[in-house]
Amino acid sequence: MKRVVITDYLEPPAAIESEVLHGVATVDCLLAKHTEALYGKLGEVDGIILCHEVSMTSEVVAQLDQC
Repeated sequence: MKRVVITDYLEPPAAIESEVLHGVATVDCLLAKHTEALYGKLGEVDGIILCHEVSMTSEVVAQLDQC
């Protein structure tokens, strides 16, 4: 099963996202309030849902192994 993360501060469970991705991917909330909170947490993810609290910087992109 694939793993998708929601970067921004969204209290789990992510009901809508989990329903849409049911059977395809699990959805985890990273609860990040700033970009630096993502460091070290994205190496094993298959997809990212990015809202508005954090930015996708080149440092964050460099950590993506599967996405």
